[in-house]
Amino acid sequence: MRKLMIATALLAATALTGTANASVNISSIAGDPGYLTGNLSYTPGSIVLNGLSIGRFQMNGTTVPGGDPVSYLTYCIDIFHTVHSGLFEIQPLSTLVTDSLRQQQLLALISNTDPLLNSALSLAERQKISAATQLAVWEIAFEGSGTYSLTGGDLKVSGGTTAAAARALADEYLGKVVSNEWTPVAGQQLELLYSKTNQSQVFLSAAVPEPATWAMLIAGFGLVGAATRRRRTTVSYA
Repeated sequence: MRKLMIATALLAATALTGTANASVNISSIAGDPGYLTGNLSYTPGSIVLNGLSIGRFQMNGTTVPGGDPVSYLTYCIDIFHTVHSGLFEIQPLSTLVTDSLRQQQLLALISNTDPLLNSALSLAERQKISAATQLAVWEIAFEGSGTYSLTGGDLKVSGGTTAAAARALADEYLGKVVSNEWTPVAGQQLELLYSKTNQSQVFLSAAVPEPATWAMLIAGFGLVGAATRRRRTTVSYA
């Protein structure tokens, strides 16, 4: 019994830690709950993107290898490529965002806006929350001026259907993250659908226990197995 529990734990640990190196073939991309639009400019890269779709994606595909169906709700974290179907690797957020503070800010942002988006009653409100979250993701990932704002600094968004309301909401979200009113939700982490030639995406997933945590769990299974064996071998006398 003890060997079985340890083997089960080791298999689970291998399966979970192995997902960081998995690949997926994305075959369909749609807006969820739908896009607003706007014009983005990024001064350091001399990038101007007009009529940009702004909001959360639903990306569907299959695992490689295996062919198992997968679905992700993602935000763009790459303004240097356009998005299209194709092969992505599942990578940690640190592959693109190396600053640990910005990693935590992005996790705090998306893990707190996700329930807001899910509970919004109207399509218009969901689209506004989705677009504001996307704007805030870009700002955290790319702003280098020292202050988060969608109307100033290195990265700016204007025009289109984003309107002042979505930009103002994005600035409100950014303020909550910077002030630590919003902190990362426990048990969640951010990962990437990463590609060098496609538009990389960030998505929210369940946190994988650290190796030390797995060691504690396996040791716990061992203690339970030993206690069970002792109970079974105890002899009672009248």
